Amino acid sequence: MASSRASTRVSIAWSGAEPKEDTDTLVLTIEGYSLDLRVFISPNLYAGKIDWSTASLVKEVLGDDGHPALRWEHILNSRPPSNLPDQGSFTTLPNGDVSERGVMYNPKTNLIEDYVEIWRRIPIKSLFTKTVTLLERADIDNGKAYIGQYGDHALGVGVSVMGRFQAWRAEWDSGRGEWRVVYDFGGAVDALGILPGDQVQWQAGQIVILESGTRWLVREHKILNGE
Repeated sequence: MASSRASTRVSIAWSGAEPKEDTDTLVLTIEGYSLDLRVFISPNLYAGKIDWSTASLVKEVLGDDGHPALRWEHILNSRPPSNLPDQGSFTTLPNGDVSERGVMYNPKTNLIEDYVEIWRRIPIKSLFTKTVTLLERADIDNGKAYIGQYGDHALGVGVSVMGRFQAWRAEWDSGRGEWRVVYDFGGAVDALGILPGDQVQWQAGQIVILESGTRWLVREHKILNGE
């Protein structure tokens, strides 16, 4: 699987039921890290609220069915911690989508259930934003957080020192030349800051300061070629 990508979930099926999708989900996988924000959409009664959001280390493992599998070791998690590993095995479908199978907690039934998720990679639209970036908060006295960008898509995920979960999602607006905020939970945009449009001089290992005044360690920054 590619080392960096942006993906959206097409559907989820629990315990063999019909697949459906009631979230707007974006996952950024960047060089061994994953930022994940799933927001309920209509007709779900909780439309506009977070279903689940995490920042995780991603490890390659062998699934029980012999297919390639990934395990997400959560660094930040909007849900209470669980002893159940967050792990799924993957199969590429004929249309290019990816099927993920595993076992996890279903908040609707309060049970541990089998699931099948279908994922689709999101292509980069803008030539200006052929960039992959991952930032880790450096001023940890103010909380722990990560910001990621894959092309036109960006996520920020954090937890304040008071334990408040924060997350934002933004999409690059090529017409305006700036990031357009899609979701902002827990005052994340103000608390964490948002990416600048120009990151040309950034390098891995560098400390950068966003307009919000927050300090970040650049864990990954590169220009994509041929994607």
